[in-house]
Amino acid sequence: MNSKFSLADLFIVLSALGFGFISFQSFNYLSFGETEGSVIKALALALLLGGFAFAAKLLKRTDRPSKAKVLTEGIFLFLFAVTALIATFPFSHYFKVEGNKASIQRELIDNINKAEKMLGAYEEYVKERSSNYKEHLESVVRYKNDNKNEYKMYGFDYSIDDYKQINTRVDNLERTLKDYSQLDADWFSDAKRTITNWNLTSVVPVVKVVKEANIIIAWKNELSQISTYRQKDGTVEETATNFDYSLTAGNTQSFASEFSSKGDPTPLSIICAIILFMFMLLSYFITKRHSRWPGLKVIFGTGNVAENEL
Repeated sequence: MNSKFSLADLFIVLSALGFGFISFQSFNYLSFGETEGSVIKALALALLLGGFAFAAKLLKRTDRPSKAKVLTEGIFLFLFAVTALIATFPFSHYFKVEGNKASIQRELIDNINKAEKMLGAYEEYVKERSSNYKEHLESVVRYKNDNKNEYKMYGFDYSIDDYKQINTRVDNLERTLKDYSQLDADWFSDAKRTITNWNLTSVVPVVKVVKEANIIIAWKNELSQISTYRQKDGTVEETATNFDYSLTAGNTQSFASEFSSKGDPTPLSIICAIILFMFMLLSYFITKRHSRWPGLKVIFGTGNVAENEL
């Protein structure tokens, strides 16, 4: 069997890789960024489609045709068709997401903006609370000679500079109130930039974070819980109110479903898939059969043809 690798065979490789790459994006969207699993699934589809097309081409151009080889060639073409039909559905998911990109971007940025504004409100809360506490401590220091008991109740030490003690306590209060793990001001700006630019791989982790059920409410609850902390100096505990913010989370399930729910193939995805399938089979279509090929009569057992060789 002649096994030279031709330019047409290169089309099999390139079109299979192209199909695999788009399929990878689809699987990556569906799994919300499970890269390893997405690569394995996409590679499997590419190898199957390319392998079936290449195997059928090799059997077609054999210089020792036989009934078994003809039937095997047909089986490979059938397997290619079945695999292509099945693979079209995950392949098309990429086009579905891209087609709804504008609405997904709007909903994602809306959710992020709400969380960002909430964080801004919390930072103002921390600033105001720290300022109020500092003013109260300064008042205690200011009247320490008139009310020495209060001065001692707050744990002040006459041997240490008063304002140094005040700044230490206020710094501790601010540090404790800002000890939130889930929120990062830089993350919001980076996330919005990623969504706006729509980087194919970077956007998925952002969607994964925002899509979590009530994630914005969870962030609010974390901030509210942190705000229950009360600074205690000496025997006196700080008097303050907890952080309260009126927040309505966006519809995270709407854009999340665009990523996680498969839909019917779109006309564009079908056209693109067919083009790639045709390129994969191009080498098969242009390959000429050997002169010893007697025609399809071998399949039906007609004519004076041997079983294993034509």
